[in-house]
Amino acid sequence: MMLSLAALLTACSSNNTPEPKAPEVIYIAPPASLMVPCVKPKMRGETWADLAEHAIKLSDELTICNRRIEAIKGFVTKQQNDLKDR
Repeated sequence: MMLSLAALLTACSSNNTPEPKAPEVIYIAPPASLMVPCVKPKMRGETWADLAEHAIKLSDELTICNRRIEAIKGFVTKQQNDLKDR
């Protein structure tokens, strides 16, 4: 009886199924061109015309920053979709 029990126990230890691999974490940073800080134009001048010009510059910079944010969002969405497709 001892021999048959030993044979059964050794049969269980010869399991040929591979061990599952741990998930691989991949960090992908957005392109450096999208990570550039936004410029905050300084107010120069003292007239109403100078103030109007400054407002236009601020608006332009805000538009540029919003485009970068949208590009970063698009980058993140693309990376998430690419990972789902794997």
